[in-house]
Amino acid sequence: VQTCALPISIKQSEVDAFPSIPNITEYVMPINGMQANFYYSKKNYKKAEYYLNKKINNNPYYFYNEYVRSRMYFSKHEIDSAIKYGEIAFKNRPADVNMFSNLICFYQEKKDTASINKAYTLTNSKVKNPKAADNYATYFLKATGDTNYIRSFLDQKIVEFPNDTLLKKKRKSLN
Repeated sequence: VQTCALPISIKQSEVDAFPSIPNITEYVMPINGMQANFYYSKKNYKKAEYYLNKKINNNPYYFYNEYVRSRMYFSKHEIDSAIKYGEIAFKNRPADVNMFSNLICFYQEKKDTASINKAYTLTNSKVKNPKAADNYATYFLKATGDTNYIRSFLDQKIVEFPNDTLLKKKRKSLN
């Protein structure tokens, strides 16, 4: 199984030193979600689950815990559970490219191109982002192998984002 996203890098000493109050960082990240992410990245799922279940008084608008939970389930090959929590995070933050990319990675595991397309349409309606287009192309291609469709898609996106080198590089790799 591939990794869909890289975990946020923090040190064990920082994890152990987190206070219970405040419970979010200056960037509105829930501290217990960051703690869970740390233990998830170390494959200590029991400890990650402990922090994910300490959801009391977190930022109710960020859905970071659901994001981490989805990634943890994915790494444990529990794709349906990964999709469930990935969808919760994404549906509440559809303009967040990380939430979008996380979810479509799970969909491509099931070759669910209809859901990949639906998620991209929603994200693209909220934010025009070349990284979202690049991730869409990557995961759609992995799900289908349809290089002709992805070439055409990337050609359109390069017109939309003419200065984006990431899209141009991906398009060139398909020649």
